[in-house]
Amino acid sequence: MDALPDRRRTELSSPAKANRLIQKDKVRAQNRADAVEKSMSSAEIPVLSICVPTFNRQFLLERNINFHLDAFRKLDIPFEIVIVDDCSTDDTAAYIQSISHHPEISAYRRARNSGFISNYAFAMQRARGHFAVFLGDDDLLIPEKVVDYLHIMVYDRR
Repeated sequence: MDALPDRRRTELSSPAKANRLIQKDKVRAQNRADAVEKSMSSAEIPVLSICVPTFNRQFLLERNINFHLDAFRKLDIPFEIVIVDDCSTDDTAAYIQSISHHPEISAYRRARNSGFISNYAFAMQRARGHFAVFLGDDDLLIPEKVVDYLHIMVYDRR
């Protein structure tokens, strides 16, 4: 038995209705593309936020940040790296302080240890980019793939 009433089934199968939905999707995709292109020509809003929560892993965080700063600067994409230290007791705070002068770095230190989920949410809430990616402090992105994914999200009209 069909769950949709006859009138609703007709609306969904109507070519005019389908065309209107396709047009709305195209407009949304174009608006998204326009916003990202505007962002790429302006340093105010990053296209990409790389959110990196951390706790007591300064040696891994340092490798992560150095790699991403270098790689994404070469790609000439407006980006930021949001680092949130969950009240580390090792040298993480000192390392973050030493890199805080970079304009791409947005660094935060929690007043008290809040745990992984809270630290993750804190980082994502502070992301300013059109797109955000969550990244463990021991992970490295493949920058060219990130560019491919950004291109798909911005320009794919499907």
